[in-house]
Amino acid sequence: MDFDYKAFEELSDAEKARFSDICGKLLAETFLTKTQWLPGGKTASNQDYYFLDRHSETVRGYLSLSGWQLKKDENKGFFHVTSKHGANKMSLNIRATGALLSLRLLYNENIGRAGLSNDVVCEVGEVIENLTTEFPVFKNKPNMEEFRGLMMVFDNHNIIKRISGSYKEPECRFAILPTILSAVPGDKLVSLAASLGKETDNGETFEEDLVD
Repeated sequence: MDFDYKAFEELSDAEKARFSDICGKLLAETFLTKTQWLPGGKTASNQDYYFLDRHSETVRGYLSLSGWQLKKDENKGFFHVTSKHGANKMSLNIRATGALLSLRLLYNENIGRAGLSNDVVCEVGEVIENLTTEFPVFKNKPNMEEFRGLMMVFDNHNIIKRISGSYKEPECRFAILPTILSAVPGDKLVSLAASLGKETDNGETFEEDLVD
């Protein structure tokens, strides 16, 4: 798709600055959601999402210049970007992969309690319990400082969002966002679960696309 430079030039200076900021967020965070979590556990409409929705064709053309594709999930309420050159692949160790898979499974199990935003609210303790009971490689409780670090990676990419507490605390509350469905699509669940069904951690890493 060609970049509509004329449409971009018709934006005000403030809109151009916001245009640039949103493109930067997409490249850094992969996902941009319709609803955002605020301090105190409240949610609000994400005005960046609506700006992007209004100017999606111009943004799509701009990003295509450097090999990025902008996609929208209308039903789940988010935009995301993919790279034609695989630039949004993430190398995950087996523990990070296990945590990501557990988040996806928890989302599936609890989708019935999701609100209009399609977010599922959980506690860290639920993820830990899932890891240690479902996968032989996680016989022991993980190092919680390491666990906090990998959860922050998912948070920074808008796959989850912390509501209260710290990710190293079992009672920490957080939301699993519907973006998890793109981070771990259905056809990857079986293969990832099989990889984690081993008795030992052999240091294996996984090249994971953040979106399908």
